Amino acid sequence: MISVLDSVDRSFAATYDEARDRFLAACEGHGVTLRACDNPNQGPGREALTTDVVWFGPQHARGVFMTISGTHGAEGFRGSGCQVHWLLDGGPGRLPHGIAALLVHAINPTASRGYAASSRRAATSTATSWGSTGRCRRTRATTWKSSDCVPFDFRWGCR
Repeated sequence: MISVLDSVDRSFAATYDEARDRFLAACEGHGVTLRACDNPNQGPGREALTTDVVWFGPQHARGVFMTISGTHGAEGFRGSGCQVHWLLDGGPGRLPHGIAALLVHAINPTASRGYAASSRRAATSTATSWGSTGRCRRTRATTWKSSDCVPFDFRWGCR
């Protein structure tokens, strides 16, 4: 097991790109297929906006442990750090028999990149950007349902 102090330096990041790099690197040694779900829009500097998804364990598990990082923005770095720590600390190898784990990294990459100053602005920005593609149903001017805007099919795969 990794000590908490060692994990902070290895697992937690300050930027979306650094967090994604650490997540991808932590997934590498586990022999799993990682799916990258690209947002059809780009960041302000034309950067790619990607949600990464990985499944550990049996395909037809009797139960699934699921973690999501990056719903509104700033907490995405903390959630990513927890996911990376779990991976580096051998979490997939300690799953109980018949249990799988689904990790969704940066479910809202626009906000996780840090372009929105607040979660309210992030919601407006995300709903507007996804709305322009016809994939997001905006419920009010500044609110959205994450289930409407996520480029991910929970039966395991990207839309």
